[in-house]
Amino acid sequence: MAARLATGLLPPLALAADIRERRADRAKHWVTTLAMPNPARMALLRAFDATAQPAVNGTSASAFVGVAEALAELARTLTGHLDAPSQQELLALADALRESRPRIAAA
Repeated sequence: MAARLATGLLPPLALAADIRERRADRAKHWVTTLAMPNPARMALLRAFDATAQPAVNGTSASAFVGVAEALAELARTLTGHLDAPSQQELLALADALRESRPRIAAA
């Protein structure tokens, strides 16, 4: 679910912040209904929150970095609970977000 929300920052979706926020709120409600270890739940909630962050100073670069860090934390937290290919997918998405973040043009 966190990966699905995170892809909303990337093309071709590149969803607006208000849509990402609604999706994150619904995901947070959903995850609270599931039985899971608290560290996993907290890492998921942080990842969901990160996907809802608005642009700062006219750029969403900080949102990309925040989501990438949250996904990397989630992958680390789920070590032993998530199979290796799935964990690698999360880390690859985190890398893609870091590489795709909008750059601030030099004046």
